[in-house]
Amino acid sequence: MHASSYRSNDSTRLIGLSRSCAIVSIFWNDPSVLMISIHADPALDYPFNAGFADQIGGPSAEGATLNIPLRPQLEWSDYRVELQRALDRIKAFGAEAVVLSLGLDPLRGDPVASPQAGLCLDPPDYEHMGKMLQALNLPLVVVQEGGYDLSQVHTAVKYLLIDGLSSSAAV
Repeated sequence: MHASSYRSNDSTRLIGLSRSCAIVSIFWNDPSVLMISIHADPALDYPFNAGFADQIGGPSAEGATLNIPLRPQLEWSDYRVELQRALDRIKAFGAEAVVLSLGLDPLRGDPVASPQAGLCLDPPDYEHMGKMLQALNLPLVVVQEGGYDLSQVHTAVKYLLIDGLSSSAAV
């Protein structure tokens, strides 16, 4: 998951298995855009050279990037803790909007995930994500990317958009 938090024309990226180097590089030196990436440990999975926790932004934007690499086989109970950490950072940043690049490759059994780095989320976990995002009470744009187990992707999207984001109850 990747999220871009905007603070008066600013941005954050949140859910995904691998880090989107292209998006992060666009904002690497922009302190007005908070980039957050929650992804598989890059020591074990693509891109292998980016997405480490100590990569926090360029010289002009130190602290404007938050990489949250996850241990292999991580399930919702632990993922939720890291997602909350990301959401707390968005609040502290003073974001006015969030752009969510929704990766569905953290789903259990995704065929593209490497066996040593894959995550173990289930479609209903995305409902909880949606409720947590909704609790930010910020404008949200969702862009789907990633996710290759086509038997689960549509269900996870439904859980996020219909059951999570359209629900009035927050987690």
